[in-house]
Amino acid sequence: MAIADEVYEIAASLTGSDSEHLADLCSAALAELTGRLRAGVSQEDCREALVQAAALLTMSMHSAAAMGADGVESYSAGDVSVKRKSSAELSAYARGLREQAEMIMAPYTDDRGFAFKGVRG
Repeated sequence: MAIADEVYEIAASLTGSDSEHLADLCSAALAELTGRLRAGVSQEDCREALVQAAALLTMSMHSAAAMGADGVESYSAGDVSVKRKSSAELSAYARGLREQAEMIMAPYTDDRGFAFKGVRG
């Protein structure tokens, strides 16, 4: 099975979504992570981690996209009421998923963090 198909399968099961939009997000997540692989590291070298991280990153993107969907956080119809997470909660959730994906891929990617080159004493 192709890596992209594995990512889509996992992301679809975790998000409960099965759409072309989700497939686009999977492709974007996979491209982002693949583009950050260290020199000499291939997708096959880190396949399992890449699939898991790309699925988490897809979920992060999916959650972020849902934040601006319609702006409605809760509604009621008779005895039934539904409350969605607030934008702040969705943002924190999406950020946490992205951080998990980056931690999974850390051994295989270039460092994107801040580093001092030198400090005057």
